Amino acid sequence: MSSLFNELLMTADHFLQWQNDQEILHDLVGGKKFPLPARDPAFFRVLVNVTMAVKRHLGDSELASSIRGQAVVVDDYTVIHPDAIVAARFAARPAPVLVFELVGSGPRAADIVRRSVAARRLPTVREHVSVDMAARAIEVRRRDDAGHWKTLTFSEGEMAELASIDLRLDVAAAFKGLDAPDPRLSGQEFLDWDADEDCKHEFIDGRIVSMTGAKFGHVTTCINLSTALNIHLLNTPCRVLMADFRLQGAGQNYYFPDVSVTCEPLTADHVAMQSPLLLIEVLSKSTRAKDRGVKREEYLRIPSLREYVLVDCVKRRIDIHRRGPDGAWSLHQFIADAPLRLESLDLEIPAAFVFANVPMAA
Repeated sequence: MSSLFNELLMTADHFLQWQNDQEILHDLVGGKKFPLPARDPAFFRVLVNVTMAVKRHLGDSELASSIRGQAVVVDDYTVIHPDAIVAARFAARPAPVLVFELVGSGPRAADIVRRSVAARRLPTVREHVSVDMAARAIEVRRRDDAGHWKTLTFSEGEMAELASIDLRLDVAAAFKGLDAPDPRLSGQEFLDWDADEDCKHEFIDGRIVSMTGAKFGHVTTCINLSTALNIHLLNTPCRVLMADFRLQGAGQNYYFPDVSVTCEPLTADHVAMQSPLLLIEVLSKSTRAKDRGVKREEYLRIPSLREYVLVDCVKRRIDIHRRGPDGAWSLHQFIADAPLRLESLDLEIPAAFVFANVPMAA
């Protein structure tokens, strides 16, 4: 019976592969999956306040902070996504010394308790910090050398003692900006926070979205498209950019399109383009809804944009949203062997080139 029960539980390795295809984050606790609730802009305001203080303190040390989206493997059947951690920089599987959870901004109490208990089972964790947004207090659970946990609570006007990284954190500063009529982060505040981050993040309506690595078929399709575009645009003022360069949307949002073309002048100091001519997103299971939803809505509001292309490697289908001379958008589909026609660049790319070396199950 025990063997049969274990077969019904999801392992950590299986979960990590499964999670990569999901639109929302989940925790795995005891072999069972639990979806994580969405967080509001106030959560990200406090998260940035806290992690900025941690980053300034750590500097270029061997330790680094990372936020929600970083998977922490607890055991063979448990994987959690704490709100923030401090662990060795660039670790393949992080072993945090410090774990942060933000309380009072959306998550159910059971979610916090379940993840907190799992985090404290990690032998590397020296402190578990709960940042209570409602009480404006910080609770620090600290493990001593004997393995016993002691709880300390710090209120506004006090400095929370984080002994694991030798930091005194100003409690009031952690909640700075929460009382503003609109507590969401500005685009510039996000860029300031993100400037020295080790991982890539998008910024959408005051929320920070951690980005994960892409699969082989996705990457190959992007390379194929950028190669064709680069050849076509050689010796022109326009340039092709891939997913490591940001796009500033019609507002204060920031994205990383898979492939883009812009003719705007860019210098070494630019952190984002603002006037793309062409944007391409290669669909994946985890990004499909966002690419067809919030990104499409914002991309089509960019005045310079002429075409927005969605590429489905699995279905061998390409959808193009094309702006006409009157400013109206129309949808054009290319299926199977039909070549990709980009009117904005007067370019036709054969389907065989777009999907060259891309497996059918990309």
